[in-house]
Amino acid sequence: MREAGLKTQLVITDDIGPGEAFKRCSYILADPGARQYVGALAYHLYSENAEDIRKMAALSQAYNIPLWMTEFSESRFTGPQGGLNWALTMHTRIVTGNVSAIDYMWAFFGEYSEKTWPGNTLIILKSDANGLRYKGYKINDMYNAMGQFSRYIKPGFIRVGAESSDAGVKVSAYKKNNEVALVVINTTPSQKRLDLALLGGKIPILFYVWHLSGEQRGAQAAPVKLSPSFEVTVPAQSVTTFVGIH
Repeated sequence: MREAGLKTQLVITDDIGPGEAFKRCSYILADPGARQYVGALAYHLYSENAEDIRKMAALSQAYNIPLWMTEFSESRFTGPQGGLNWALTMHTRIVTGNVSAIDYMWAFFGEYSEKTWPGNTLIILKSDANGLRYKGYKINDMYNAMGQFSRYIKPGFIRVGAESSDAGVKVSAYKKNNEVALVVINTTPSQKRLDLALLGGKIPILFYVWHLSGEQRGAQAAPVKLSPSFEVTVPAQSVTTFVGIH
């Protein structure tokens, strides 16, 4: 490719799980001649192991090469809890696995996937019985769950420290220049009154809030005026994104 004038970098090794990927990526990265062509490390999540995930994150950091999770889907991403479960999977991959990109395998499998795992795609394109005429589309909760991250955490954002004192509430935070995004996942069956405190740097003037929960799916709530700390209620089993601008 270099002889042909192409500057393309390679993604390695896109294995079925992080354990398999770690073995092969380690060999490739140990060779300086091969390493110069690597643009990202990648694994699927079908043979998940916490230690293997930790090792892949450490390998990525050691060589300063981005780490991606490039394929995963399973039955728990169907039904009324599918969106919430996918949001938790993304949160864990980002915060614990330190990945910087996530791909959802069944995102666009359409009606084929809908027959097997209802609701597990992002968008369903509907057709007539012969598959020849477009009949509209349907947005699933998986779409909204992914959007709680992808719509507001834009290219160039970096993850910053965020902690929760409640085991049932997961939180991650991201920033770029004068923008801040905070994703809060309430896994419990009850709504939560949260005390949020922002430490260090400039405090955003205003936070806009989006929900993924019940009738509030994809809805924008009223802006929250800020001081260094503020209170807000999030719905039960919900994903809420706070977006602030200085």
